[in-house]
Amino acid sequence: MNEQLRPEPRRQKNLTWLVIIFFAAVWGSFIHTRAYSTNDASRMASIESLVHRQTWAIDDSPFAHTLDRIKVGDSFYSTKPPVLSFAGAGIYALLHKGLGLTLQTQGCAPDLNPTHCRALLEPAEADWAYFSLTFLLAALPGILALALVYRLGWRFGLPNWLNLGLVAVLGLGTAVFPFSVVFVNHVPAAAALVAALYLIMTRPQPGKRPLWMIGFFAALAVSLDLSSGVYFIAILVYSAIVYRRDAVWVALGAIIPALLTAVLDYQIIGSLLPPQFHTAGYQYEGSVIEARVAGHRQADNVFQYIFRLFVGDYGLFSFYPIVFLYGTALFAALRSRQKNIRYTAVAVAAATLAYIAYFSFDTYSFGGFAFGVRWLLIPIPLLALFAQTNPGLYRPRWRIGLWGVLALVSIWGTYPGALNPWNPAYPPFRLVYAPPEPRQYLAAVVSGYQSFDEVDPAIRQGFGVNHVLRRWVDARQGMVVPDGPAWWFIHESTPPAPQLAGPLGLGGAGTFALQADLHAQAERWLSDFSQGYYRSDRLVPDGEETAVPAQLPATFSGEDGDFSLLGAQWEQTDDTLSLITAWRVETRSLNKPAPRRVFVHVLAQNGAVAAQNDYLAADYASLFPGDLFFQIQTISLNNLPPGDYWVQLGLYNPDTGARFLLDDAADRVLLTRFQKK
Repeated sequence: MNEQLRPEPRRQKNLTWLVIIFFAAVWGSFIHTRAYSTNDASRMASIESLVHRQTWAIDDSPFAHTLDRIKVGDSFYSTKPPVLSFAGAGIYALLHKGLGLTLQTQGCAPDLNPTHCRALLEPAEADWAYFSLTFLLAALPGILALALVYRLGWRFGLPNWLNLGLVAVLGLGTAVFPFSVVFVNHVPAAAALVAALYLIMTRPQPGKRPLWMIGFFAALAVSLDLSSGVYFIAILVYSAIVYRRDAVWVALGAIIPALLTAVLDYQIIGSLLPPQFHTAGYQYEGSVIEARVAGHRQADNVFQYIFRLFVGDYGLFSFYPIVFLYGTALFAALRSRQKNIRYTAVAVAAATLAYIAYFSFDTYSFGGFAFGVRWLLIPIPLLALFAQTNPGLYRPRWRIGLWGVLALVSIWGTYPGALNPWNPAYPPFRLVYAPPEPRQYLAAVVSGYQSFDEVDPAIRQGFGVNHVLRRWVDARQGMVVPDGPAWWFIHESTPPAPQLAGPLGLGGAGTFALQADLHAQAERWLSDFSQGYYRSDRLVPDGEETAVPAQLPATFSGEDGDFSLLGAQWEQTDDTLSLITAWRVETRSLNKPAPRRVFVHVLAQNGAVAAQNDYLAADYASLFPGDLFFQIQTISLNNLPPGDYWVQLGLYNPDTGARFLLDDAADRVLLTRFQKK
């Protein structure tokens, strides 16, 4: 197990180019159409604000409602280390000014989309600014790190078939995959550490330039992800012991990332400390984050938390059993005859133990509402480096079979996370204290949040790995009532309209969460609605023709679903016409349905549209069959001359202008006739 290969790169073809092309194609095909998590949104808020308003303050950004923010003075700022956002702002400025690309705030729902919102499969829906930022600053650093892992095996003479297989498992069967296709900092930080360790492991006696680069990459990792600091310290200690006086070059290399980080931190919070350390910034009204470093809270039952972190439902070894190989390789490297490999292993082992201890004993959120434990990503590629240097790990042949089985299970367990990194999932195999409950579909109605990740994390953790089917609505003008028990998450920025809140028993102003079954209450309210309407072959019925009375419901049908009008209430004054309509989703395609909008037209006697209001206060694609939907639409009558008017209502696709039809091929209903004096 202690045998080490000497570098003999000439025996194998250098296929670094193949690694780069392969992972660029695979990871690029998994990047999503839009930013849809609070983690993404926090960084997008900084990038968008820097480019459009030249400020770190995110108050005016469309991404401002992210949960990952702090308040400094009267303004909000992202909690994320600023270096990645600073680099992203430079790239986004070029994309925006040069190509006219603008970051989009409308998210996506991968679990409900046949393509899982993958940009290359939905090019018309893709936010190419977000795609470019993610590929260049998240995926590309990971790809280059995998290239270095391959080159390490190549330099140590591993057969290409084995070397490429190991790199493929690292890139497709560990947390590196899911978090290389969204805009987060963990993979870039890990890539910087891989670069530093690669230089250490391939140059027993490096010159000044490699030493400078070791310090630069190690410090860059810390500037991207503060938890990398334990590895930075380990590298400094290693340098002081092994390089002695030359270690000063390592320290000099660290200056540039350190100075850049300090300057950016000072611009944000007026201190050289990172934003995560500004604990007072978490104490704003409505915050659900604890006033501790990075907002982390501690587990009540540390043993159970550690169990779940490593072998349970969030388990590192449960999702990625190939990590057993990496641990075995590290243990073997601790006994290596090559000093630089052995000393490097000691430094990495010590730093990894400290890293794991911190997240085990000082946190309790598993890295947020996400796939696996993203916080434990950084050690994985660092430990994988040692699997490239020891041939004894793969002899006798049965060991290759063992590692191969673990590799297949790892890829199997990782794939769901690549489709949606921002939703929990069960690993293929795990240890549990008790049999898990069946995975269920939970109904939720969300208003005023840019992302579901902004909802109180304590509540989100209570959902476990159940599917949370989210209906997105603007509570100021509409409300969804699912059929059965549901959750309502209403942000203070969108207080429910009193006309809706009263009959449904919802709260008023302020951010709140409610769990209830309001369907029966909504049905009782429906009994107060008018179910009558009129049909007419004429655009506007005149005195020679009587409009034909009819009864609701009236179902507007399309190829991708049916939406029924159940009733209406209206109130007319001299100045306004206020209309509340009630709808039910009858059927809906599993594919993304066409958008819909309710048109309310006030028709003059000559058929002209004298006033109108076209709106839908919900994202129709997020509604489900059986959902009741109530909407308020108000029309100003100030500019209408005296006379008789009809109110017509219908449904249309705002992208094409095409109206949806009723059973009799009509494309509207006539609700009422009124007189303007």
